[in-house]
Amino acid sequence: MGGDVHSGEERAAWLATHVLHHDNLGTLFNYTRTYAKDKINGTTVTLNNVSPQSMNLMLYYETKKWGVRGTCGWRAAYAPSTFYQAVNNIMVAARHQWDVSGTYNLTDRFSVQVSGFNLTKETL
Repeated sequence: MGGDVHSGEERAAWLATHVLHHDNLGTLFNYTRTYAKDKINGTTVTLNNVSPQSMNLMLYYETKKWGVRGTCGWRAAYAPSTFYQAVNNIMVAARHQWDVSGTYNLTDRFSVQVSGFNLTKETL
């Protein structure tokens, strides 16, 4: 494969915002769009292992002593790679996943965290 993938124009747009914040309760939202316009030998460059779009929505409640967070994440279908080389004509399906975490602050410098990932057992 000829050409230099990194010399081309790669663009990414990112949006993050605090949607709601009241006392210790809040939400976060982010959206990312990534794309490449370059071509190598007439073929559009694919950013392997990168979804062209993804977003996350988080709900959290935090105090000085403890906190809990729930997150729903979604990513669009993407092209995988094996040992940093593209796998031709294969796409990983779009998916969403639910995660949760809880933190307890034992001191100002030491805390314990418990996390659960992919609680709905989505196919990864």
